[in-house]
Amino acid sequence: ALKNPREFNENLVKAQVLRRIADRWVGFEISQILQDEFNKRWLSAGRVQTPVLGWIIEREKLYRQKRNFLTLETEAGRFEFEVEDRRRAKELLKVEGEKLFIKVLGELEEELPPPPPFTTDELLKVCNNTLKMSVDKVMEVAQELFERGFITYHRTDSTRVSEFGISLARKYIEENYSLEDFKGRRWAEGGAHECIRPTRAIDAQELRSMVLSGQVNLKHEHLRVYELIFKRFIASQMKPAKVKKRKILLSYLDLKKEELINYEVVEEGFTKVLPVRTLKVGEGAYKIRNKLLRKVPKARLLTQGELVSLMKERGIGRPSTYATIVSKLLERGYVIQRHGFLIPTKLGKQVYEYLKGREDLLPFVSEEFTRELERKMDLVEEGKEDYQKILKQLYQELATKC
Repeated sequence: ALKNPREFNENLVKAQVLRRIADRWVGFEISQILQDEFNKRWLSAGRVQTPVLGWIIEREKLYRQKRNFLTLETEAGRFEFEVEDRRRAKELLKVEGEKLFIKVLGELEEELPPPPPFTTDELLKVCNNTLKMSVDKVMEVAQELFERGFITYHRTDSTRVSEFGISLARKYIEENYSLEDFKGRRWAEGGAHECIRPTRAIDAQELRSMVLSGQVNLKHEHLRVYELIFKRFIASQMKPAKVKKRKILLSYLDLKKEELINYEVVEEGFTKVLPVRTLKVGEGAYKIRNKLLRKVPKARLLTQGELVSLMKERGIGRPSTYATIVSKLLERGYVIQRHGFLIPTKLGKQVYEYLKGREDLLPFVSEEFTRELERKMDLVEEGKEDYQKILKQLYQELATKC
């Protein structure tokens, strides 16, 4: 039952048994009802799959609602103002000769800590957003990197770093930057797994050289994912950066807006590995080179990576199931992907509305039900709950309702 047999734990096995049986009971019963109702034998529903489908549908509703943004391109950079009234926005677009005024309201210096090393959900999100890989593909590449010994186990909720991991980072940072840049962190305590990190002090450039010389057989996609994992981990073991921030007031005609910007990196730390964006802008009147009026959705459509982040944030799903849930929604035809974004189909909406309208089924496909069941699974894993007792209760509920 375990993905990694070296990590045997009796309570973990019980929690996984509970998960698998619960998923099959709930999924099988509701899927049968759906198939009969729609006369389509490939349809399915589940305690995680259904609420996640609902998030995609709700996000699309917000996407269809628009906001007006006036973008000003100046020598200081691009700045945007939201204008509620569309007619007023069009009038502002026609005005000529006016300038954008910037006033510095204050400055402050902040210590910017590095991000933690990758967990599964964060790796999926970053790779999907930056490399435009599907979450299925990311997991496939990570699995191959793990099997070949380049990274630690890639299905994990933990940011914990072992003593060996810390010493690995120290060695690399001392050799490539300076020992002063090193600041070892465990990030978390306990747990069956570590964070996702490299197993050796080999950066992406060195690994690429090994590929070119024929020492290892990896593809470009492996190198890209490995580079993200390596940099994120090394950055997590470096000292914070010091950043000067500026609070500025932007004024254009009757439009005003305050912004807090990263003005300057005063002291580098982890930013030597993961740079932060800065905007060197001072007070003054800036000539407008170009203006653009855009209709912008109130919320953008979800990407696969963002959907995984929502699952983690809202407490449903697990590292081993994130990619599977997304794949099922696509395979069943409930969702399509266009330009990297997820869009619900007519069938997906019909299935979701049908389930929402069934009061007897709704409790088993609600976000609250899944979150509570996930909580009980955690208690089983900790040895604080009896998995057989939970299964018995679930069976009785299903027998009564379905």
